[in-house]
Amino acid sequence: MAAKAAGNPKYDYFHPELQTIFQGVLADRFKLAIHKTTKELPIYSLVVAKNGPKIYPVDQGACPEAPLPDNPCHMIRQDRFAHITAENASMPALAHVLMGPARRTVVDKTGLNGSYSFTLDWKGYLQAPQRPGVVAPPNSFDPESVEPAIAAALEEQLGIKMEPGKGPVEAIVIDHIERPSEN
Repeated sequence: MAAKAAGNPKYDYFHPELQTIFQGVLADRFKLAIHKTTKELPIYSLVVAKNGPKIYPVDQGACPEAPLPDNPCHMIRQDRFAHITAENASMPALAHVLMGPARRTVVDKTGLNGSYSFTLDWKGYLQAPQRPGVVAPPNSFDPESVEPAIAAALEEQLGIKMEPGKGPVEAIVIDHIERPSEN
């Protein structure tokens, strides 16, 4: 089975049409049946820090619909460990990218509209593992220091605060799934 969507799926992965297509493929191939529910779970909210943002909107100029190597508009990516690069990206896009390293839902509540270009690097904020009598290998870090490192870097470098709290999170519940049939 093949699925094809309009537009540029490489860059339009937030597009609802792609979700529908993938759900159809999974339902057909694996007899997957799901339903969505909303649960109250721990989240992070991105808000403007006390001293205001340290980033400023940029003119989108002639941004193409999809990012190109020579014109990477609307692109935000974690391009290396503990480092994010954004070119004309929105705050909701930043929140979405932070969900992976922050290990929970991140919601944009900054009120900052428009597009922003910035880099965010939290490697220098990571803590070395603390084990009595054991010397940590070079470049190792305590996994529990990732979220505080991101929060510190956001506030210091971008003027944005990451506040912990609880909020509604959409969850997918698998009702049924089978092994795939032979091709």
